[in-house]
Amino acid sequence: MLIKNILERLEITDKKSLYKFILQILKFSLVGLSNTVIYLIVYQAIITFLPGAYIFANAIGWVISVIWSYLLNRKFVFTESETPFFTGLLKCYITYFVSLILSTLLLMLWIEVAGISERIAPFINVVLLTPVNFLLNKFFTFRSLKKDTVVDDNDKL
Repeated sequence: MLIKNILERLEITDKKSLYKFILQILKFSLVGLSNTVIYLIVYQAIITFLPGAYIFANAIGWVISVIWSYLLNRKFVFTESETPFFTGLLKCYITYFVSLILSTLLLMLWIEVAGISERIAPFINVVLLTPVNFLLNKFFTFRSLKKDTVVDDNDKL
């Protein structure tokens, strides 16, 4: 029953919709990979010039990578909703702000408590936070307000 409810919430009702959902996850993952590369380049550059400034590096990397992520997700993963561009961007920043808070807390945990290198810790966060970001984007940032459903560009296939 739980799995059936989850599938319905994800709008997976048959093989075709399952295929569309998997394709959407793959596209999101590719965008996320490019987003992660942008974030990590900024993060690593900052801590190279300002050792120990991992929270500052995390925040700057986040600001830049969220813009990148929104533009690519809007263009390639989710259909451009009827929400105006800047409203969607604001929703994206809200979505990723949740991720920023979690990421920062986890960085502090990995680095200060667990003793993990500040160069390695962000990679752990990527693995843990990617599913959270996908769900927040799917059900908040790119939710169609008119139909109260999630809109994605896989319907154009």
